[in-house]
Amino acid sequence: LHRVDRRQRQMCIRDRLTCKRVRLQYTRFSGKEEPVDIRPLSVLVYEHQLYILGLDETDRPHTYRLSRIRRVEVSSMSFDYPTRGQFDPTQLFRDSFGVFVGTDFAVEEISVRLSARWRTYVETHCWHPSQRNEACEDGVVVNLNVRMCPEVERWILGFGEDAEVVGPASLRKKIAERATALAARYR
Repeated sequence: LHRVDRRQRQMCIRDRLTCKRVRLQYTRFSGKEEPVDIRPLSVLVYEHQLYILGLDETDRPHTYRLSRIRRVEVSSMSFDYPTRGQFDPTQLFRDSFGVFVGTDFAVEEISVRLSARWRTYVETHCWHPSQRNEACEDGVVVNLNVRMCPEVERWILGFGEDAEVVGPASLRKKIAERATALAARYR
């Protein structure tokens, strides 16, 4: 992927601080590159990556990974930074798992059973503020109330054979399909 140079990174951060609109030449996860006009609101760090949180032309919040920004054009147009009532990062990320925000993904209660070897780790780790842990005979069940975004699937799959989705059924089915496809790749 394309790397944004230091000058462009500084421009993004400066324009957040000065409330200037910017046009990003941005590479989506799919690989599609496109121009995106945003009002930058915050700079985030997640899993050792920098992100710009901005409002798009339709006033929807979105996170933009800095390493996928090819070019930054600063507009002469400024904007008024939203009030706390209009933009509250705590509320925005309340149901998010990772950096996915907005209403593209439904919020659901998920339950994942992890094998006993993960019990201590789970008891000392918080993935989300809604997290509730239940010890069981063969491990621990982690319950979260989060957006059903791709980050949730990646998190579950990261535990390999030590994880089993208890619910919801739609997530259990999706993870089972991914595990079947993964196993087929190694035959």
